[in-house]
Amino acid sequence: MDPEQLGDIINACLAQGFELPLYLAGVSCNGAAIVVSYEEAADDATMIDATVLAEHVPYPGLLFPLHILITDATGHATRLILRALGQWDFAERAH
Repeated sequence: MDPEQLGDIINACLAQGFELPLYLAGVSCNGAAIVVSYEEAADDATMIDATVLAEHVPYPGLLFPLHILITDATGHATRLILRALGQWDFAERAH
C-alpha cells in the first residue's frame, strides 16, 4: 500500500468523526492480509504512529483489489476498496 494513499484514507476517516486509535484490517484477492493500529504519536500530537499487529504477505504481496475494514475505539467502522494505486472508495460505514 502506498503510504501517502493510506494517509489520505486515515485522514478521511478522522474527518468523518473516527477517533484514534484506529484499527485497519486489509485482505487482498490472493489471501495476503495485514492488521495495523494507528495511534497518536507519543512525542508529537500532530503525528500518527502505525504499528503492524499481524501480516501474511505471500508472493507477490498485496494485490488489488484490496478490501479494508477500519474501526475505532468508539465503535465506528467503515469498509473500503483499493482498486489500484490512487483509486479507492468507501463501500459502507456503520456506527
